Amino acid sequence: LRTALHRLRTLLGDTRTLVVSDGRASLDPALVWVDLFAFERRAPCAAADRDDIDGLCDLYRGPFLPHDGDAPWAVAARLRCQTRFEQAICAATERHEQSGAWGPALACYDAALIREDMSEVFQRGRMRCLARLGRESDALAAYAQFRHALALRLGVAPS
Repeated sequence: LRTALHRLRTLLGDTRTLVVSDGRASLDPALVWVDLFAFERRAPCAAADRDDIDGLCDLYRGPFLPHDGDAPWAVAARLRCQTRFEQAICAATERHEQSGAWGPALACYDAALIREDMSEVFQRGRMRCLARLGRESDALAAYAQFRHALALRLGVAPS
């Protein structure tokens, strides 16, 4: 373990970046920028403003470490990030929808779906916005595409 920590500190270029405390190794957030930490700081206030949603979408590029399997720490972080992303997007789009700003709400859903394309909440919101904008055929096409994707990728039908 000491050898691995030494090598990691060497790779990081500064011995202070890696902190060992209570038997756990972590990066010092004061010295190292970590996208996960930045996302978690930004998510609670992102719903208040479109620029924050754009910034949040820049930080959230999809599920956290999707190829790391079922390691409990990775699954917990992945679910926490997905939930915070969904909550921020839903709060922003709800504000737009309540004021009748269907175009900005649709833009939020589209940006979110680039990162979480299988989210029923985002897909339903997108379809709702398309219908409210008078684009019923696009809303129906979106439904058909999503239904097809659910069947192929997950073997389920939309709820």
